[in-house]
Amino acid sequence: MTLQDYLKAEGYDTSVRTDWDKNVHVWRSWYDGKVDKFHKYFIYNGRRRVPQERLSMQMAKKSCEDWADQLFNERAEIAVNDNASQKQLDELLSRTDFRLLVNEGVEQSGAVGTVGFVVSVCDLQYDTVQGTIDVSRAEPRLELVDYDSIYPLSWTGRVVTECAFSASRTIRGKKYVFLSMHKKNAAGNYVIRNVAFSDNNGSLTEINMNGLSREFDTKSPSPWFALLTPAGASNSMRGLPWGLPYFAQAIDTMKALDTAYDSLNTEILLGRRRIFARADLLQENITGEKVFDDSDIAIYALPKGLSQEDLLQTEAHELRCEALIKSIEFDLNLFSTQVGFGKSHYRFTDPTQQTATAVVSADSAMQRRRVKHQTPLLKAVDTLVRALAYAATAFGRYSINLDGLTITMPDDVVEDTEAKAQRAIREVSAKIRSRAEYREDIFGDSPEAAKEAITAIDEMEPSLERLIGG
Repeated sequence: MTLQDYLKAEGYDTSVRTDWDKNVHVWRSWYDGKVDKFHKYFIYNGRRRVPQERLSMQMAKKSCEDWADQLFNERAEIAVNDNASQKQLDELLSRTDFRLLVNEGVEQSGAVGTVGFVVSVCDLQYDTVQGTIDVSRAEPRLELVDYDSIYPLSWTGRVVTECAFSASRTIRGKKYVFLSMHKKNAAGNYVIRNVAFSDNNGSLTEINMNGLSREFDTKSPSPWFALLTPAGASNSMRGLPWGLPYFAQAIDTMKALDTAYDSLNTEILLGRRRIFARADLLQENITGEKVFDDSDIAIYALPKGLSQEDLLQTEAHELRCEALIKSIEFDLNLFSTQVGFGKSHYRFTDPTQQTATAVVSADSAMQRRRVKHQTPLLKAVDTLVRALAYAATAFGRYSINLDGLTITMPDDVVEDTEAKAQRAIREVSAKIRSRAEYREDIFGDSPEAAKEAITAIDEMEPSLERLIGG
């Protein structure tokens, strides 16, 4: 039995996964950087098919990393009104690695389209006689769940209201699979039903496991899970609760990029110079020392009695590196636009230039796409913060009041220090910024410190007017 067999027997539609798996397999291969049917291929040389492996620029992975850095980073703020609750909330988020997991989830959702987050409470002690729960050792937990472990049970469009999540564990050398089903009861509250299976090479058998709560009532109408998908409507298999990766519409462009990149490397290899030498010149000299190093790949020994003219000839030509680099630049511009960063975000000749100097206005392509992606992200983060705070308060040792909860995402493009300084220098030269403002902005000087520094500089190198004026 598989998990899908179990869920199907429970009355759930499992085709929501089987119909989509093939898409995720393709996207994950591009995220990993090697696609079997593309990066591994054969060339017929007139005698046999020779296996080849095409180089990869890893642009799928790069775009996911960059969007994760833009959408949720260390500058994201999660705040409440009450100071005591704020301290407890900060501690809770730190203990559960909230920021790290969300950032990783944003990247992974951009790679395969969908990831999940699940809130739980560990080490609850049940007293079945008294009907009480000891929370003295309870620990709230947040887990990131990849696509392969997500089984939507009820949904409308992209909104999943009931969902199951699986996890594999090895305990004392034996493999087990656990399934947690988050469902609503008659009262409208979420109940988490836990099922354990022994795993025999993929064949599952349901078992009873000591210490596992078969059913846990959260006593809350709010979910203890959230699915995260990039914004954007699906252009295939509509009506399913899955999202599309950031690069879903750029696969053909990535093929063109990797083809040109691999061709550039091949061009350089084929353009390697060879030095032809007679075999007798490669022998040892009278002192017993070798004239040429045996490991020198630039030296090619001619068979005895032959000259270079006796060998196969090839057409001499100049390297086509410049043309290939232009092709890569064009495809990078296209890829950058397709993944939502706007034209010229990625550059082959200077990959850091755009991210270091770009100042994106509110109506730019990148800013619009960022706001679009942040809409589902904000909803997911809000759901998770509320679920964690509730679980830690109702079934733990915390007491967190979420009144006034605000979640503020970074909404500006970060420039590196050097680029920011260079722009400020141009503004000072154009007399649209003062020297004092420059020091306050770039060096972090106070107005008084900036004034003192400028005065000291002027005294070391007095202007012509000051010298003449005495």
